[in-house]
Parts: sequence; C-alpha cells; structure tokens
Amino acid sequence: MHKVFWRCNGGDYYSGRSCPFDGWSRPGLQRLFDVVAEMNKNAEPISISALRGKGFDAEVLDKVIVVEFGGEKSAFDAFHPEGYVIEERYVPLSKLGHQYT
Repeated sequence: MHKVFWRCNGGDYYSGRSCPFDGWSRPGLQRLFDVVAEMNKNAEPISISALRGKGFDAEVLDKVIVVEFGGEKSAFDAFHPEGYVIEERYVPLSKLGHQYT
C-alpha cells in the first residue's frame, strides 16, 4: 500500500486535502490528490516518477514523499516531525531553513 504525503509549510506531512494540524492547503494541491485518487482507483503504481509522468513539476514534487506501508494497519494520514537529520546533524524543525518548509 502506497500513500503520497505533501510537506506543509509548517513542516508536517499529510495525505489529505488540507493539513489536519493547521488547515493549510495550497492551490494545485487538490490536483495532486485527485490524480493520486485516480491512480489508486485504477491500481496504477504510485511513485515520484509516475507523478512526474502525470505532469507534476519540481515545484510540487520537491514537497512530496511516497511511503509504502506493509498494510492498512500500519498506514497513517499525517505526521508532525520534531526535526530532521540533515547531513548527519539533527536540526529541530524550528531551526530549519525555508527550503525545508
């Protein structure tokens, strides 16, 4: 089972139409989730490459991750990291540069 997650401007990742933590969304994001829903309906494999083939550009794909879960029981809809490890160094979310949010 694959899910597509979008990185919110607050650093969260979510797989719905708006961020469940703060309600954030952006134009164009709706198309991403419409395309993913259609891919799921048609049992098409979901990957960054497949999304690129559907016409999404770097502006969208730079904020997308595709997660493969072992099954429905392990899947979730959003997560809120405290920080990231970048170049082997932990960086709290509050200290990240704009390119990561």
